[in-house]
Amino acid sequence: MSNPERLPDGVEQIRQLGARVDALERTHRPYVALIKGSQSVPSGGSGTTVDWQIERSDKFGMWVSSNPTIIDLPKPGLYLVAVGMSWDNNSTGYRNCAVNGSATGFVQRQNAISGATTDMTAAGQLLEATGATMSVVLYQNSGVTMTPAVELFVAWFGY
Repeated sequence: MSNPERLPDGVEQIRQLGARVDALERTHRPYVALIKGSQSVPSGGSGTTVDWQIERSDKFGMWVSSNPTIIDLPKPGLYLVAVGMSWDNNSTGYRNCAVNGSATGFVQRQNAISGATTDMTAAGQLLEATGATMSVVLYQNSGVTMTPAVELFVAWFGY
């Protein structure tokens, strides 16, 4: 991010979702909000699994720092997932975010924007069975290693 005081649009959207965590605290719905301040993602290759650093909020122990790439999905059913990223200023190639569950997943892809950081939001749903896990994998092909800031919010929606 070139201006640390201004949050990228995708990350700001995730923070706004995180502001609703207080309402979730009063429910019995599992959810987790995680942050990775700077994830190194080499150009090309098979992708980089985000190893989360900061637990903003975690109900039902869905994430543990000793296994930082895996989010446990404690109940069967539908999970809503949102990932916000702020990629480095680089006008070459594409940026890709894959959310992989045990049974389902989704991918968001965006081309680089000339002369600007590439703020990106990937949002979707996972339909998972008991004992499932999920992870977030980032890809890019700019020709150089990039270090996006990444935020994640996952909430169980129901059966």
